[in-house]
Amino acid sequence: MEKNLFGSISIMISAALWGASGILFIPHLSNLSASFASLLQGILSLLILTVLFSNKLHKILRVRWKDFSILLLIALFAGFLGSVAIVKALFLTGFSGLSIVVLLQKLQPLFAVLLAMIFLKERPSKKYFIWFAIVLISGYFLAFGWHIPEFSLKNKMLVADSLSVFAAFCFASNTVFGRYLSQEIAFETISYYRAFLSTIMILVYCMVLPHSFFWSGITLTNIKILLLIVFFAGPFTLLLYYHALKYVKASIATLCELSMPITAVVLDYIVNHAHYSCIQWTSAIIMVVGLYFITRIQLKSR
Repeated sequence: MEKNLFGSISIMISAALWGASGILFIPHLSNLSASFASLLQGILSLLILTVLFSNKLHKILRVRWKDFSILLLIALFAGFLGSVAIVKALFLTGFSGLSIVVLLQKLQPLFAVLLAMIFLKERPSKKYFIWFAIVLISGYFLAFGWHIPEFSLKNKMLVADSLSVFAAFCFASNTVFGRYLSQEIAFETISYYRAFLSTIMILVYCMVLPHSFFWSGITLTNIKILLLIVFFAGPFTLLLYYHALKYVKASIATLCELSMPITAVVLDYIVNHAHYSCIQWTSAIIMVVGLYFITRIQLKSR
């Protein structure tokens, strides 16, 4: 039971750090392209993990082909496609339309539960689905209040919204595949392969995409921010996340990850002085309560 609680809290902390990174750090990389910013983060994370695991790399790199294929999917969806998509979405909003991006990240549990039911044969209880619905409905009001979102084909927000939905699917698949692999191989192996393979994928993407590399445009501020991102929301956070997945079902883990958008909204209010109504703050509180009860449901079911 203590391990279950540790896993749930660890996932919430990891996700909160990723949410904080999107508000506090990523906006300072806006002078770079989204793909190049993702590549630099990947390179730094890979270097740290290589040094950290230098004594056991020979063991980490030895995996079965079956496990390697799943590691490849994790790197493709979460490390490459999902990461580039969400960074690009943030860039397109100009870091001012965060609420819509935050809402669409709430779709992640829908994809994760579906994938968990298909691949992991998980069957959440009825109470889970009740709180699941409450959390998602609260997420809507948290992002929009009483207003109905407007979309325009001429607005970059439409592209950002699409990328956010796609990123939600990518990160959901990461939760499900990561949960499956955490029962088969060490969390250090999952973390290293994700960093290694995704960095190669982003590098190839930058080489194919015109004008992706922007080495001359890197500033001292960019370097400082990249180091902060890697330290607070990089490989160490990734290690904590994959280690915690051993003790938490994928359907629960993906809802624990909602601490990411909650953290983003709170920091957006504090740092960027974003205005949120009473209904939005109420929704944020309900979401936190919902996550608490969802975690308790998991603990009792074990």
